Amino acid sequence: MCLLPNFIFFYRKTLNNNQKINKKNLREKGFFLLDNELLKNEKEFILSIVNKLDINAIIKNQDTNTDFKGAGNYVIDLLKSNHLSFNEKYQIKNSILKNKKLTDEISATLGFKSFPISLNLMINHFNKDNIEFEGPKQWHRDNSAAAGQVKVFFILNKIKKDTGGHFYYLPLSAVEPYKKFFLKKDYDNRIRLWNRYRYGDDEIKKYKDFKGDIQVYPSNNDDLADILVINTNDCYHKGGYIKKEGCYRLLLHIVFDPALSFTDQGGNFFLKKIFTYSKNTFREKISLE
Repeated sequence: MCLLPNFIFFYRKTLNNNQKINKKNLREKGFFLLDNELLKNEKEFILSIVNKLDINAIIKNQDTNTDFKGAGNYVIDLLKSNHLSFNEKYQIKNSILKNKKLTDEISATLGFKSFPISLNLMINHFNKDNIEFEGPKQWHRDNSAAAGQVKVFFILNKIKKDTGGHFYYLPLSAVEPYKKFFLKKDYDNRIRLWNRYRYGDDEIKKYKDFKGDIQVYPSNNDDLADILVINTNDCYHKGGYIKKEGCYRLLLHIVFDPALSFTDQGGNFFLKKIFTYSKNTFREKISLE
């Protein structure tokens, strides 16, 4: 129902077999992968800027700043920081927002016109005071869109198994969109929202051992990452924990919204709240107690 106006007024034809396969994967699995060549020039441009920075000094300064809480203890968004000039930020954003090839590819795959509506360039880094399972490093779904939104994850530096920082997610076949995990603490307002509606590995194993279902991005230590496009509103996922001091992950994160959207990033926010509340209310609860 939410997406119907997009198919009527902003329909985009699926043009080739790869797009048909990706559309099928998005519908059945909740994600698909695109060749990193689609963002090759942007990656090279971003790295030409980032490589001039003293990343270790930036991280060290972040570690000693007690004002940061939550993800701020281990994540730095370069596009919201003073580590890049206004002109550098503008050029990076402009290069992504004007990448017509990427926008057309995602629009044709979804079947309706979509736009890159927000982006982040994030350094996830090691912090000795952080724990592996906290906040978004636990299994969760996003609640930022009623329908149709996808998020792009593109890792720009090489990460390895021993350093960590991988992104983990479950296909829709593992936990169907009409189901949801549940713990009593989810409704306890005395607990920070940071740790509510979020679940550790041991907790989700009480329902099922998902070992064979869990997808890892990037999938290979020695491979350059492809571009992950995922429906984070329906796929359970968790962010990677950086395990080794001096290591970090550089992640380009892009949100694509339908032309007519009901999301946190754009469109009718009031209708988004109504639709997402209704969807979550009617989902079948999977108790992890």
